[in-house]
Amino acid sequence: MTENNLILVVDDSPTVLHGTCRILQKAGYETIEASTGMDGLRLTIEHKPDLVLLDVVLPDIYGYEVCRRIKSEANLTGTLVILISSLDTHENHQTQGLEIGADGYIARPVSNRNLLAHIKSLLRLKAAEDNLRQSELKFRTVADFTYDWEYWIAPDACILYMSPSSERITGYQRDEFINNPELLIDIIHKDDRYTVTDHLNHVEPSDVHIVDFRIITRNGEERWIAHQCQPIFDDGGKFLGRRVSNRDITDRKFLEQEKQNLIDDLQTALSEVKKLSGFLPICSSCKKIRDDKGYWSEVERYISEHSEAEFSHGICPDCVRKLYPEIADKVLGRMEMDEKK
Repeated sequence: MTENNLILVVDDSPTVLHGTCRILQKAGYETIEASTGMDGLRLTIEHKPDLVLLDVVLPDIYGYEVCRRIKSEANLTGTLVILISSLDTHENHQTQGLEIGADGYIARPVSNRNLLAHIKSLLRLKAAEDNLRQSELKFRTVADFTYDWEYWIAPDACILYMSPSSERITGYQRDEFINNPELLIDIIHKDDRYTVTDHLNHVEPSDVHIVDFRIITRNGEERWIAHQCQPIFDDGGKFLGRRVSNRDITDRKFLEQEKQNLIDDLQTALSEVKKLSGFLPICSSCKKIRDDKGYWSEVERYISEHSEAEFSHGICPDCVRKLYPEIADKVLGRMEMDEKK
């Protein structure tokens, strides 16, 4: 595909300049022209062409210098430069051009077919590099902006990638882990280190593995990590290492600890619920009850201390007749009428 490719042709010979542009246009490329090195540099900065076909011998500055300046511009990193000359055709000239950053060097005379083949080849390479950069950008966007701490460990235990979230969770920058993979083990809480190392030593390439453990951050804080790792394979089935995702679950471990504390408190409360059971010694005379420590106390007090019952005082019929015989029939009759109501 050539409809989106813009080529700047820089040559001080009007005949060569216009002839080259016609050849490129016929092949489907868009073109712009410049006859001096400074105009070529200016137009390159303004239009950002995909490729500059740059004559080496120009009236103001040499094409080598124009190429060097183009390659030094940060916003022109995707612009290809082909140096072309009918005078500087020695191998040393070609070497010099390539050393200053040119992507190609063509010695004239050159056939139209050969010229177009060079251009097409370089533009195809540029398209591949652009696609690679886009893929890299997508990967970085997805990987670098994950909230969890992600990394990729090669089969030889080297760290191939570490997400910036490592610093948020551990306090250590990702370069510190990449330069010292042992730091991954060093920050694990000493009580959990055996569990983690045993997990790592028994990872099978075909399985997904999950384990929780604690780490000690750079500032000495204890954090809980939910660690999950899984194998990575290329399209041919070759094992490429493990992808690891570490999530900070410190708050969850605490929501869980509070829940356990609540359960423990509830169980303690339930165990202390007051209830009466078993054998109760009662005095046959005063009706006091003896507790399990050997002390005697009134029935009301004992029951209130060992149950949730509440008391109200009244008098039973037998006691009414015994204590108040003269009015017993009248009182009991009224009590019976109240109960019927």
